[in-house]
Formats: sequence, C-alpha cells, structure tokens
Amino acid sequence: MASSAAMARTRKPTPTPPPLAELQAALTPAPPQGPAYLRCCAALRDAARALIERGDWPALLDLRAWAWQHPLFMTDAAPLRGFLRQWEQAIVSGAPLPTAASLLRDDVATATPDACDRLAARGTWAELRPLLQGDAAAWSVAEARVLHGETLPGRSPASGMPLRRFRWEAWPDLPSYSPLGMSWGSPAFTSTLTPTTLPPAPPQLPCEPEWSHVLAPWAASDPTFAKVAGTAEQALACLLGEGATPSLGACTWKEAQSVLMQAHGNAAPYTPGRGMVAARRVVWHLLAALAGARWPVSGGALQAAMSGWQWSRYDPHEDYADPGMWSVFLALADPRRGLAWAAHAWVTD
Repeated sequence: MASSAAMARTRKPTPTPPPLAELQAALTPAPPQGPAYLRCCAALRDAARALIERGDWPALLDLRAWAWQHPLFMTDAAPLRGFLRQWEQAIVSGAPLPTAASLLRDDVATATPDACDRLAARGTWAELRPLLQGDAAAWSVAEARVLHGETLPGRSPASGMPLRRFRWEAWPDLPSYSPLGMSWGSPAFTSTLTPTTLPPAPPQLPCEPEWSHVLAPWAASDPTFAKVAGTAEQALACLLGEGATPSLGACTWKEAQSVLMQAHGNAAPYTPGRGMVAARRVVWHLLAALAGARWPVSGGALQAAMSGWQWSRYDPHEDYADPGMWSVFLALADPRRGLAWAAHAWVTD
C-alpha cells in the first residue's frame, strides 16, 4: 500500500486562478469564443467574489469602472450585465458607508435598481443624509428609510411620495441584504379558499395602465388584467372563462398590497425586481388610479377614496401556478361604484 507521503507527491496541485488583470485582458477587445469564453467568465466571477469576501473595495471599484466601459457589461442587455450588478450590490451592501453612498448619486450610472433599498438597510436617515447629495437618489434613500419605520417631514420632491407610512399601508416583507446576495420571504395569507363557479363574463372596460406598471418585471410572463362594471367574480370570468371553477377567498387590504409590492420590488427568480421603494411608488399610483384620484394624492384622501373596497385572492388551478408564491392572483370589487378588477400573473422557472 502506498504511503501517505507518496500519495501526497503524486496528487495534482490545485491550479492557480489567473490574475484579474489577465482575465480583463482576455476579454478585451474581443472575448474568446466557446468553452474558453465560459472559462474566462467563470474565473472572472470567482476572482470578483474573492475581492468581495476579503473586502477589497478599491479593487472592486476599479473592476466596476472597467466594466462600465466594456460592451459585455455596459448596457442592460449585455451578456455580463449581471456580473456588474452583483459587484455594485456588494459595494452598496458591504463597503464602508461613504464608499457605498458614492454610488447613490444622480450623476452616477448604476446597474442596480435597488441600490437605495440596500443603502437604507445599513443606517438611519440621520446617518446617511450627510453622505448623500440633495438629489433624487438621496430622496429615494429617504423613502427607503420610511419602509424601515422612520417618519420624515413632507413629501419627496423627486417622486411626490409621502415620507411617512400610513396605518392602512402594508408593512412590506423587506429583503435581507448582504454583500453576496439577498434573501426574502413570501407573502402569507390568512383566509381559506372555496371552489367557485364563475358567471358569464360581461363586456370589459378599459383597464388602467398602472396595472402594467406594477407588473412590469413580469412582462415576459404575459400578465393579464380585466375591469368590468360588475363583481369580482365577473372580472375573473373575463380572465379564466365562464364556468371556470377557481378557488376563491377573502384577502385583507394589507395582504393584497404586500403581494403587489413584492411583485414589483422582489418579484421572483430570473425576474428583474425593481426594489421596494419603486414598488411602493407604483402601488400608490395604482391605488390612486383605481380610486379615480388625481396625483399627487394624500394618504387620507386615498384611504377615503378606497372606502368599501373588497380584495379577494384565488387559485386558478393551473399547472405550476402556486397561489401563495411568485403569483398575483387578485380580484378587487368597489361596490360603491359598481366596478371590479382582476389580475392574473405568475412566474415559473
């Protein structure tokens, strides 16, 4: 039997990963093709992760600056755009606060739509405000602090959003951020569902475009909406068909808002969520549009306009469609005005 010393002498050494500068040079100006390209990308990913794990933020900032000048990274549709987004997310979530805040400026382009959410998770408004400029990016951080429970005076001059949370608003399930990623929960419902046979579908009314704005991250999954003069069941019949038997149940105001915010902010795997600040904005605009209120609208006026609304949720019993996760199966009735809406959207990998 071979001795352990002999085995150690014959074991192949672990290959040393190529230096970061060598990888950058290999991708410039024209990257290799086929397997060589994939190996180079994997090595670049691992090298960048090593920078993040040891907190070498100056080197990661240099890598980010290089990527912003490279066609493989610099546009939304670029093949390695996801790498750039991950590096920026790591900087905002892990670098010293002054360094992280340097990416939150109107004159600094970023590939990270939730940068304000990430920075706001790291400190109070009093701690973060001195590091920011008085621009729209700074006010986005202020709005994100509202989602963490802070109350600030007035409205954001950039978006018109109130810098306080109203009692009728849902307390969102905020993600937990780290330099190497994020995690979040799934909306939970309290009611049970009952099989319901849908009535004939009435003529549809023009649907508010704000529905599409809320579910813009899910555009590739073809979400559908319906608006009718009638009941929630009639609106659902426009989407699922007369005689369909979905399971239907009550849904609280806050459950419905939470689902809509999650759908826009942190939608689903392989879906480009926009962050919870953006989610609160589009949900407010949707509610105002459904209520027929002009923007900007106060929280009190919006609450009064939504008086009597009845939210429902449903299970369409479609293959792979989970009614409790990665879906927006909601219906809304406004008995006072005799109007109803239904939304049908879900994502599967």
